[in-house]
Amino acid sequence: YAGFLSLHALAENGCSPFNHCDGITLGEGSGVLIVESYEHAVARGAKIYCEVLGSGVSSDAHHITAPREDGEGQMNAIRWGMKASGVDESEIGYINAHGTGTAKNDMAEFLSLHTIFDEKNDNLSVSSTKAMVGHCLGAAGSIEAVFSIKALTENMVPPTVGYSDEDIENLKEKAGKIDFRPNEPKEKKLDTVMSNSFAFGGNNASIIFSKSAGNVELPKKEKVYITGLGVVAPCGNGVENYVEKFNADVKPESTSVASAVGSADYAACGLKMAFYRKLDKFSQLQAVSGMNAIQNAGLTINDDNAKDIGIAVGTAAGPLATICHFQKDLIEGGNIAGSAFKFPNTVYNAAGGYLSICSGIKGYNVTVTNGAQSGLASMAYAMSVLRSGQENAMLATGSDENSDTMTELFGKLGVTSENVVAPFAGKDGFVLSDGSASVLIEDEKAARERGARIYCHAAGYGMAHSNVKFGTLTGSEAGLTNAVNNALADAGMTIDDIDAVFGFANGMKAVDDVEIKGLTAVFGDKLAEKPVVELKEVLGESRAAAATTAAAHAALMFAGKIPSQEAYSIAADGSVSKTNVEASKLNNVLVVAYGAGGSYTAIVLSK
Repeated sequence: YAGFLSLHALAENGCSPFNHCDGITLGEGSGVLIVESYEHAVARGAKIYCEVLGSGVSSDAHHITAPREDGEGQMNAIRWGMKASGVDESEIGYINAHGTGTAKNDMAEFLSLHTIFDEKNDNLSVSSTKAMVGHCLGAAGSIEAVFSIKALTENMVPPTVGYSDEDIENLKEKAGKIDFRPNEPKEKKLDTVMSNSFAFGGNNASIIFSKSAGNVELPKKEKVYITGLGVVAPCGNGVENYVEKFNADVKPESTSVASAVGSADYAACGLKMAFYRKLDKFSQLQAVSGMNAIQNAGLTINDDNAKDIGIAVGTAAGPLATICHFQKDLIEGGNIAGSAFKFPNTVYNAAGGYLSICSGIKGYNVTVTNGAQSGLASMAYAMSVLRSGQENAMLATGSDENSDTMTELFGKLGVTSENVVAPFAGKDGFVLSDGSASVLIEDEKAARERGARIYCHAAGYGMAHSNVKFGTLTGSEAGLTNAVNNALADAGMTIDDIDAVFGFANGMKAVDDVEIKGLTAVFGDKLAEKPVVELKEVLGESRAAAATTAAAHAALMFAGKIPSQEAYSIAADGSVSKTNVEASKLNNVLVVAYGAGGSYTAIVLSK
């Protein structure tokens, strides 16, 4: 409330989308949909409401809070959603609009809808259910998807309430042939509907539901390659700096370390200090590593390819320092003390929004927040997007910050160590750290056509969960085992094909033990033959950043930048000893990451 108050974005008398457009009404809630394959649903005799035909996701690359006035990003999401669904403009019967009730949002959406559907659909109904439930923020998309599906199955268009007779007359001029349903619902035979959601950071999404089966031929699963790397870490920023410090065996000298970016880093990325000052530390880390990866890939982003490139940001804690600073202001000064400068940076997808703005990337944009494994999960999502043919390239990242607040919180949890400790030492703490790592992943055709340097092939991924009490990991090793087996199956490999494992052990016994148990369940006696690399001995526990950095590190070994690497050998009885791995002997490696509560991602990388 204080945040939107600081932006002067709240409607005094309730929001009035596509009408008075003088602000939002905040709401809250949750929407849940069970989505499954048609075959699985039929096999279990499930009630099928509709088919999810397809979706489109885009980025404005424009402003952290305001939409593009020309509606380009919104129209991209809508058009891509229709293309992915195999439908045209005339087939959409109803749209549940984003319709927040703010002037800039509503004007941009008016323009988008008229541009796309005028002259092509004279039977379109549109409404904003936010007029009745308010803007439920992160829940809005799922709640409105439920409303859209119920409209479809009930053949009933919900209204946009709050219009006076005079308002209805004014609407006629703006609406044209689009039926914006003022005040009253309408019975209407519906076959295909759309739900649109747009957000801070310039993120846009459009999804289409239908009673009819889709008629879209899915693209064949193309190979995808890592072609660019960017690293920000306490030991150094930039790939070359990281390699130099790592080969020099630079390790943490205290139990809480932090990365730093400054004017030199920004200058190297071609970013101006005026832009730098808008960002909090979390977004600064992300912007620098992301731009470094684009530069490292030799990729130039322009009007011709900006829509063919997407972003997937992974983070465990997001902009927690900014959130705490914002709340501290409210505690000391009340709601009126909310900062319009800080508030936009408190949302988890702000870093992805800033990255799209400074890079010019206008394609897919998503933020994944599922614990420390989110940095590797972002790569899995990126691979999925590329394989589906939605983009030619994806920037997958992992970012987390350290701050006085983070150090205090982790300390009170009792999980940080008083001394720097190595993995598998039987201790109960780790070195708290931070950073950001970005990898550019491209499909084979795009990489070959532009003559990209290829670090390695991202061959397969697996994601799994074994539910345990949140904040714990003990007892969830089956999740790790399943994630690894899924990744191997996806890559078309067996355990015999894997030459080394990049793990997630951090010096905390509960974490280290789960890794040993989960990997032993997969590899059995053969695990002793697979060197296990544990980079948190050097990086510290930087959570999502460490997960992505592990993949980047493996790519650098494939490229010969890091010729050899200390590792661990895990025997069948669980005992651990030191070993070494030569980069020249690596052909296929497995990278694994964990998230508190039992979430795991595994990725297979191939030379």
